[in-house]
Amino acid sequence: MGKIMINVIGARADVLQNLSPYYPVMLMSQSLMEVVTIWDKGRLPSLPDDLMNGEVLVILWQALTTTLQDQNTNGSWGAPPSREGSAYAILAVNALASLPAASIIRNCVDKALESGRSFLMQTVQDSLAPENLWIEKVTYGSRTLSSAYTLAALRCSPSCNSFSRLSNSEVGTAGKSKANNIYKRMPMFSSIPEWRIQAWQNEAQYFATWLKRTKNDIFPGMGQRENKYTGFIAFTWIAGNDLVQPRPLASDVMSKMMMLSLLIYHMDEYMEDVVASQPRASLSEIKDSVKSMFDVVDLEDKYQALEHMANGDAKLRGSKRDANRDLKSMCSKQEPNGDINSFGGTAEIARTLTRFLHWVLQHPEVKTASTYDRRQLCVNIKAFLIAHLTQIGDNHQLRSKQRDHSAETHTSSTQETSFFTWVRSTSADHTGGPFAFYFFLLLVENANQRPRFPTCETKFIAEDVSRHSATLCRIYNDLGSVLRDRREANLNSVDFPEFQVSSKPGESEDSIKADLLRVAEYERKCLDGALAALRGICEEKLWRAVKVFCDVTDLYGQMYMLEDLTPYIREQGQKGNGK
Repeated sequence: MGKIMINVIGARADVLQNLSPYYPVMLMSQSLMEVVTIWDKGRLPSLPDDLMNGEVLVILWQALTTTLQDQNTNGSWGAPPSREGSAYAILAVNALASLPAASIIRNCVDKALESGRSFLMQTVQDSLAPENLWIEKVTYGSRTLSSAYTLAALRCSPSCNSFSRLSNSEVGTAGKSKANNIYKRMPMFSSIPEWRIQAWQNEAQYFATWLKRTKNDIFPGMGQRENKYTGFIAFTWIAGNDLVQPRPLASDVMSKMMMLSLLIYHMDEYMEDVVASQPRASLSEIKDSVKSMFDVVDLEDKYQALEHMANGDAKLRGSKRDANRDLKSMCSKQEPNGDINSFGGTAEIARTLTRFLHWVLQHPEVKTASTYDRRQLCVNIKAFLIAHLTQIGDNHQLRSKQRDHSAETHTSSTQETSFFTWVRSTSADHTGGPFAFYFFLLLVENANQRPRFPTCETKFIAEDVSRHSATLCRIYNDLGSVLRDRREANLNSVDFPEFQVSSKPGESEDSIKADLLRVAEYERKCLDGALAALRGICEEKLWRAVKVFCDVTDLYGQMYMLEDLTPYIREQGQKGNGK
C-alpha cells in the first residue's frame, strides 16, 4: 500500500510546464477517472480489482478532499486567488464528483462547484491580463488558454456514470458509522467541519481494508480475530496528517505507521492474554530472553540471526555466545506437554517477541540508518517490552495485596518509585510511543541525507517531545480505564499514594480523577513548550512530521477518554481458553 501514492500537488512545475498546483491535479483526475470508467466497463481486464478499488481510489479521493479543503472563502483557489488556477480546480472537482464515495459529501462538492463558478463569473467580466502560469524559457500567460479553461469550468457538469465494479467498495457507510459521533466529540475536532471528518473516515476505510488483509505472522491466532482497531488506527493517521498543512507524510509512511500501531495494539493484547497468564516465576525468565534478544542484535549477522530465532531454529555465531546460547535455548525450549510450539508457552513467547523485533528491524529504512539511530531504536523497543513485563508483575503484586484486604476496598500501589518517575518511564514506555517515535523518524523522508536531528540540543528536545507525548497518552488512557483496571486489578495512575494522600477523607473517585486530569493539563503545557522549542531549531518539514506524530498520539489519548479501546478480559473467557 502506498507504492504509487504520488504527491501530485508537489509535482515539479518545470516538468509540467505550469506553475499552478491545481494543473497536475486536474490532469491526473481527468485521466484516472477516464481509466476507471473504461475499467469499470470491463475493457481493461489486466488491471486488478485490488489496485483500482484500493490505491487508485485513494489517490482520487485524496485529490478530491485536498482540493475541496484548499478552496478560499470567496470560492477561488490559490494565494493570491487565481482565476485560471481556480478553473483547473473546478475541472478537477467536477471530474471527481462522480466517485461513488463523493455521495457522502455531496453537499460540500456541490457548494464548492457553485461558489467556484460564482468567482469565475465575477472575474470573467473583467478584461484581466492572463496570469503568467505557463513555462518555457520564461513564464508567460496565454489569453486563449486562460479563456478556454475558464469557459470549460463554467460549462462543465459531473458525469452521470454508474460504476458497477466500484459500488462494492466499503466507502458508502463511513459517514453513518457509530465512530462518527465519537469523533465529533473529540476536542481536537471541535472546529473541524463535519464533511472533513466524514472524508477522513471514508479514506480510512481503504487503509483499514488493507490492514485487515495484511498477513500477520507475528502473533499466533490474532490475525483471525475480529479487530476493532483497524478503522480507528487508519483514521488517526489520516486525520493527523491532514490537520498539519501542507500534508507532510506520504501514504507509504502512513501505511507503515498504521501497521506498527496495529502491532502495538496486538502486543498489548498478547501481553494481557498470553504472557500475563504465565506463572509469576516465568516473568523473570521471559525478561532474560528479551535482554538476550538485544544482545544478539549487536552481532554482525543480526537480521539473519533474528529470523532464525523467530522460526525456532536459531543458528547463531558471534562473540556474544552466552546471549546466543540463552536465547537459542529459550526459543527451542520444550513445554511440559512436550510441544515446542505450545501456544502461550515460554518458548513460543520468546519466538513471538523475536518475530516482533525482526519485523521492525527488517525495514530498509532501519537497515540503512546510522548506528546511533538503530541503537536508539533498539533501546526503546527493549524498554517497551520490559515495560509490559514490569506492568504484568506490578499487576500481580497489586492483586496479591488486594487479596490480603477486604474485597470491598481498593488498595493503593506499593510501588517503590514515585508517580512522577513511573509515569515518565515505565508507564510511558508501555504505550509504545517512544519506540514508535524513533521508528517514525527513520521513515520520514530525508532528502539531504543529513542527520534528522544533528545536534545534541535537537536530539534532546526531540526526545523530550516524545516522552511528554507518551506520558500524556498514558495519563489519558488511565483516566478512561479506571473502572476496567479496578475490575481486573491492573495498576493505574490513580493507585499511586500521591493521589490518596492529596485527596481528603470521603472524597469521590471523580475528585481523584480530577487531580490526574490536572496533571495531564500540565503535561500538555510541557509538550506544547517542547514542540515550540523544537520548531525553532529544526527543518520545518521535519517539525510538521513530528507534529503529526504528536497529534496522532493525542488522538489515541482523547479516544481513551471517550471509550476504552482495550478489550475487557473476562474470567470466563480465560477459562474457556484453558488459562
